[in-house]
Amino acid sequence: MSHLRNYGYVEGYVDTGTREIKPFDPCTTVVEEIIIVPPAGGGGGLLYVQYITTAYVTNVDGDIMTPETFSFAPLAGHVYITLNGLPIYPANGASEVATSAFYITNSAGTIVRPKGSYIITDVLRWNGSVAGYQIESDDEIKLIYQV
Repeated sequence: MSHLRNYGYVEGYVDTGTREIKPFDPCTTVVEEIIIVPPAGGGGGLLYVQYITTAYVTNVDGDIMTPETFSFAPLAGHVYITLNGLPIYPANGASEVATSAFYITNSAGTIVRPKGSYIITDVLRWNGSVAGYQIESDDEIKLIYQV
C-alpha cells in the first residue's frame, strides 16, 4: 500500500466491511477498498480509493474500461483514476472528450457527465488515441473520489 503515501498525511481509514475508522499504516495496511480519513480540519469529504478488479481490454476510443461503477456517490467533481500508478483526470463534459484520455458517461454512453454530476451507475470510457495506448487486462486501475 505504499502508493498511498502520495496522498499526504492521513488519520486512518474506514474499514468498508465494518465501517469503523482504523489506524492507517501504508506499510502494513492491506485492503481491497479504502476510504482515507483526512486529519481534523483537513477539508471536506473522505477520499475513497476503489480498486478496480477487472480491466477490460480496449480497442477503440470510447470503449468501456471496466464493468465496475462507483461504489458510492462522489462529491462534486473530485474524481480521477490512477492507471498503473499514473493519475489521469476525466473530461469535463462532452466538449473535452476529444482531448481527454478518459471520460465518464451514463451506462448507455449517450450522456458525457461534466464534473460534479457523476452518479453511482456511471461508467468509465477510454480514449486510447488520446492516451497513446490501450487498456490491457492486467493494467492496475484505481478510481479515486471524495465521498
